Amino acid sequence: WSTSDDLPTVGAYQSSRGGSYDAFVSVFDISKTNKDTLVLGTFIGGTGQDMARTLAVDPSGAVWIGGLSFSSDFPTTVGAYKPFSSDAGDGFLAKLDMAGGKLLYSTYVGGSAFDEVKKLVIEPSGRIAAAGYTLSPNFPTTSNAAQPAYGGNSDAFLMIIDPQQADFTKALIYSTFFGGSDGEVPYDLRRDTAGRYYLCGYTLSTDLRTTSGAIASSTAGQSIDGFVAGIDPRVSGSSALFYGSYVTSPGYQIVQNIDVDRDGYLYVGGLSTGNVYVNGPTNRFGDGNPDGFLFVIQQ
Repeated sequence: WSTSDDLPTVGAYQSSRGGSYDAFVSVFDISKTNKDTLVLGTFIGGTGQDMARTLAVDPSGAVWIGGLSFSSDFPTTVGAYKPFSSDAGDGFLAKLDMAGGKLLYSTYVGGSAFDEVKKLVIEPSGRIAAAGYTLSPNFPTTSNAAQPAYGGNSDAFLMIIDPQQADFTKALIYSTFFGGSDGEVPYDLRRDTAGRYYLCGYTLSTDLRTTSGAIASSTAGQSIDGFVAGIDPRVSGSSALFYGSYVTSPGYQIVQNIDVDRDGYLYVGGLSTGNVYVNGPTNRFGDGNPDGFLFVIQQ
């Protein structure tokens, strides 16, 4: 995001700042030098605060961004899944044709309270999966949700939107909460070749749902724990959560990155002030300050 009125734009959909913080997208050609490196650039935002948190490029070269907006006039497109703001802070998803300077699709996402998109994934079909967190008990969920009810404080969410739907009322393909009675915030999202999703982040909940085979089925401390969750949107109801685990030790830990390979191994990275290796070394590697960690989970 930017508060600069002189942020360089080239071939822009929106050449000037709407107000306060605006999201922006810039495209660079690293084969060029100096100012010629910037080949495309645009603001996107309304008169309030708008911040991009995640970006992905589809096979056509169109750029998807997601984030949060406090603008009641954030630009949305005809046929948007949610064209109007709740005025409490909404997530957003937007698709830009950078070369053509066009906004191809844009929508708010969320309920009546604060919502934020933290990560998006483009499916091969063109549908968009988004993970974020919500303070909205009425965040929209689908009938096949793994967790249809709000857990409390703030919950992570996973949703899939089909921007190609002619009828915007059918654009929400899947949506579920994931959370306990306290707060959750996701940091990363990945999709495997079978269409299952993995999200990770941190939790303050002592009653987060876990599954058989979890590396930690309960919290080991009284602070912030990491979490890993696997959700299959093709499965209806609570059985869609096929993997759920704390990443925990006394102190605090956050899972910031996750990836999955073709064999189903999960690669998990983040930071911890303790020792998150359940079957690993017993000594601490640092002096009580946060250490990075990386481990692999075999499901």
